[in-house]
Amino acid sequence: MIKLCTIKTNSNLSGFEPVLDPDPWYTNNNMNNCYAYSANDNHSVSTKPQPGRKHYMDKGDYHKQMKKFYSTIKSEPIYKDANTYCNDMYSYHKKQHTICKNNEYIPEITCQNVKERMQLDIPEITFVNKNHKCAHGFYKAYLAVDIERDYHFWRQDSNGNWSHKPGLTQVTNVDASKNCITDPSTSNRDFRNNNGVNYSDECGYFCIPVKTNII
Repeated sequence: MIKLCTIKTNSNLSGFEPVLDPDPWYTNNNMNNCYAYSANDNHSVSTKPQPGRKHYMDKGDYHKQMKKFYSTIKSEPIYKDANTYCNDMYSYHKKQHTICKNNEYIPEITCQNVKERMQLDIPEITFVNKNHKCAHGFYKAYLAVDIERDYHFWRQDSNGNWSHKPGLTQVTNVDASKNCITDPSTSNRDFRNNNGVNYSDECGYFCIPVKTNII
């Protein structure tokens, strides 16, 4: 859903913010999520990117790192790959404050964990306050989490307002109350009435480079 929103003058724009254009995202709608959208990395690979995965895939030790996160769990069986491990141990690991998301393991979801994994993928990221003007070649995005359940990203567009892509659904510029997002920190991030989650924990704003590849 794209809503016609009032555009306010914003002197904190860097000039490198992406244009709000949902059409290119419709084609690959089921292959991109909020993380891909915040990085403006529209791809046609059959997977939703998760923070930290690109870093470990590039190093060639993705499955090793996935196992490492759970090395403290007693009586852990040995599996050949993360997908099998995840599917078999899903219910048990949920009790251990982890989640199985898109057939892979995500540690307990906190601001610190997600930020650390995201910075492994994109070392150039810097966390800033909301009035900060990003440097040449960067634009602003925002992260919030529902601890132990999910994380979500928003990005600032060239019109000064914000938009996001909830999971595999379509790009939108409105919050949970269907209001235009002028600031994600003050928007309604409680999607529980839509069978979603409540991203009540703010992790903050960050500047992200224009050309970012997280796949």
